[in-house]
Amino acid sequence: MKKKIAIFTNGWNDDYLDFALEGVRRRASADNVDVFTFLDYTSYDISQKDIAGETNILNLPDLSAFDGVLLFGNTLNNAGENQILREKILKAKVPSICLEFELDGINSIRTDNANGMRELMEHMITVHDVKDVFWVSGPDDNEDSRER
Repeated sequence: MKKKIAIFTNGWNDDYLDFALEGVRRRASADNVDVFTFLDYTSYDISQKDIAGETNILNLPDLSAFDGVLLFGNTLNNAGENQILREKILKAKVPSICLEFELDGINSIRTDNANGMRELMEHMITVHDVKDVFWVSGPDDNEDSRER
């Protein structure tokens, strides 16, 4: 029987999603795997009623019917989606990976933000002679932003 994986992500970051989902699509196609993508559109500036509607998609799939779950964890922080999905994944006992966010009991793959940013700044200063750096960060509760 054909394998199935579920992907959960937030749909606001089009460039990131296009890149990441295309990579998943290519690999899944090569391995003859069906991919089911579940997107919410929560954000920091929508009402609780809208958040409840958006996060309802997390209740749609029966995770025990999947062979694996992939979380784009760095996109699932606006309304506690990571924690909601963590509980569902652990209950279903389905193999899972969370990208760019650590969740107890879930395997994760993370970028080394601190060293990556350090290397970028060293390059900008030594190769491009940058003198003034202006930093724009993400939300205070975003771990990737804090590390950078």
